[in-house]
Amino acid sequence: MNLTYKMLLTFAALSLPTQALAWTAVKCSLNNEILTWESNTVTMRASSVSFPAGAWQDALAASISRFNENPSRFNFSLSTGDNSVGLKNGQNEIWASDDSDYSPAVSFRWYGGLAFCANPHIKESDIIFWTGVNWMAGMTKSNHTYYGGTFRPLQTTAIHELGHSMGLGHENDEYNIMGDDRDVVNANGNTLRAYLGEDGSDGAVDLYGLPATLSQDVSVGHWKYDGEDGEYSEHTRTVMTNSTGGALNFFTVAEERVYRVSPGQTVQVEFTYENNGASTVNPKVGFYYSINSTISTGDVRIGGFTPSLGRKDAYTVRRTVTIPSSAAAGYSYIGAYIDEDNAIGEITSANNATYQRIFVE
Repeated sequence: MNLTYKMLLTFAALSLPTQALAWTAVKCSLNNEILTWESNTVTMRASSVSFPAGAWQDALAASISRFNENPSRFNFSLSTGDNSVGLKNGQNEIWASDDSDYSPAVSFRWYGGLAFCANPHIKESDIIFWTGVNWMAGMTKSNHTYYGGTFRPLQTTAIHELGHSMGLGHENDEYNIMGDDRDVVNANGNTLRAYLGEDGSDGAVDLYGLPATLSQDVSVGHWKYDGEDGEYSEHTRTVMTNSTGGALNFFTVAEERVYRVSPGQTVQVEFTYENNGASTVNPKVGFYYSINSTISTGDVRIGGFTPSLGRKDAYTVRRTVTIPSSAAAGYSYIGAYIDEDNAIGEITSANNATYQRIFVE
């Protein structure tokens, strides 16, 4: 189910792509001014009923923390215990409702500068989650509907809606949290990690600029762009092929492809690499053979490369590796680990590794 995006405006606005960029922003229809907050820090107030102390409040706090890993000057803070929430009441608030019109979640924004869009700025934003969604507060992979579970992660949807609250529109031409948010996750072992991503981070920097102290972050994932669905980007799993790019036989377990390979076989493995930081970097990427889905530099290294990653694209590429001749029959994994030598000095390395699953015959 696609996210709904609604706005109540003091004047007409439309969503337009900015020049030569994938991210989009809402602009004033009268003078084409991009709409942003006047302050670089905005406090969101969480309902004490919808987000009491415990798992759901923790999930919301984690979402804001993940969002604030963007390299721009902009960030959100979270205030809890709001006992009186409502639209257009002069406060930025987050709550849940049983009204299906909000399915699965919406972000409302109001703007100032009515006269010909003079000095237009966002003045208030409210986010509402529909209680009819089978939400999950944590980020356990096996619970996620795209990994064989039955739940939708609140954290990815919250980051999507926070993107709207910051000033981003929907996006449909690259792998992006402002498209279908549910699969913009890093997966390693049975843990998923939500994040804003390259394009959202790029939009944040272009809207609000870079701070004096620059921050860096790179990530690798096993999802990629797969076309558009209206104003939303669609995503699919990255693939493994034979050495010439041809199809490998596979079967499916918990919604994940398991590729049939042989010891000593040469294959091409595909992942998506993102620069979510302040400037172009050249991280070392290592490929690893592992007997489990938690990829680390302690696994068997079977290759690598050093890409140049700018903050203008999500890079989905294939590289050739060879299955170890000693690989035992049965399930195992081919992983990618970006910044394997910890040379960049990132905000976090929790999104630096992921995998493809194989079955050695």
